[in-house]
Amino acid sequence: MTDNQINSKDQTVLFVDDEKAILQSLNRACRNTGWRILTATSGRSGLELLGKEQVDLIVSDMRMPEMDGAEFLEKSKEASPESVRVLLTGFSDIASTIAAINKGKIFSYITKPWDNDELKNTLKQAMHVKLLESERQRLELLTQQQNQELQDLNAGLEEKVAIRTRALQLTHQKLKQSYNNSVEVFASLLERRSENTSGHGRRVAAICQKMCNALELDAETGEQVYFAALLHDIGKIALPDQLIDVAYEKMTRKQQVIYEMHSKIGESTLLAIEYLNEAASYIRHHHESKDGKGFPDQLRDGEIPFGAQLIGLASYYDELASGLYGSEPLLEDELDRALQAKAGNRFDEQLVLAFLEQLHQGNLSENKAADRQLTIGDLKPGMVLSRDVYTPDGRMILSRNRELTEGVILKLRIFQQETDGLLQLYVFNDELKR
Repeated sequence: MTDNQINSKDQTVLFVDDEKAILQSLNRACRNTGWRILTATSGRSGLELLGKEQVDLIVSDMRMPEMDGAEFLEKSKEASPESVRVLLTGFSDIASTIAAINKGKIFSYITKPWDNDELKNTLKQAMHVKLLESERQRLELLTQQQNQELQDLNAGLEEKVAIRTRALQLTHQKLKQSYNNSVEVFASLLERRSENTSGHGRRVAAICQKMCNALELDAETGEQVYFAALLHDIGKIALPDQLIDVAYEKMTRKQQVIYEMHSKIGESTLLAIEYLNEAASYIRHHHESKDGKGFPDQLRDGEIPFGAQLIGLASYYDELASGLYGSEPLLEDELDRALQAKAGNRFDEQLVLAFLEQLHQGNLSENKAADRQLTIGDLKPGMVLSRDVYTPDGRMILSRNRELTEGVILKLRIFQQETDGLLQLYVFNDELKR
């Protein structure tokens, strides 16, 4: 995706609310974005606008007469299937909000009253996802066109075939990078949901990646496990704030019922992306238990996908080791006892033994020798980023595994000159590129 696409001012936002004062407030909040703003005071008039206008982002209030936000957003899928949808809702509407997310393919929701900065950031994230999806579709179309061209080539034109093959490989790499960028956007959005659990998904993903390498799983499976681990809590975006930072055991049964829906919501969020369907299955089942007492499907033992079991174990370990949900981090001996106590009932015994073996060998800790920190002046084309690059105020601008080119390095130099604070840049050691 080019910079011109990312910074394009041609995007259109449709705000739908039966209160004109709310529409005026939304307009003011987005006045410096450069977006074209459309408004409608009912779901019916919103659908009429969608029949006439190309809209990138739809933001609808939940409570409206005649047609509520959930029904409107569900119908908007037919009128404008490529639009990204966001719901405005109150805390009292959590059940309706979850239903709307499932039916309306909603990207996110914003609680009322909102903070203007958080509102704008959420809408910018949604618009960025729209741009990524448009780029994915463009690349898929380009791949189809190039495949057709290859079929029409004369079998004897070996040089021409080789040129087209290289072009296809480059297209595939770009398409894969587009998927990777989508996952990183989701992960960054998820981390903004709670400061207390920020970083949990990335730590679990790193642990799972090292376990997959130790167990010598094939690269495709390892990649799906990594993506699923990174996004295993994405369904929590739909949960009310009071359930985000509370341990499951400390919830009331009514709260647990709501909480248990997040793994299903997480799966449904990714099902639209075919490339991540396997990862979506792992997310659905990462709370299942070997003894059948987990959720959401009460699977037992061999019925639970291995990737889901590994993510569940890594997540449980990180919760204990990091002291999440208000508890104190456990010491090494305490961690061993806690994991062993779950072997055979919550987790598979052999998996726990393998996990503990890697843990005791120090293979699951952060491997600082795998990468090194450099200044912008030390960067060279061909180097590969080992960590995501964030601005000093916490926005991700480049994802890990990105290979540096002269153009990217030049943009980083310009960006740092225009930004207060230094960028934290880490690259893989040459022998450890991934």
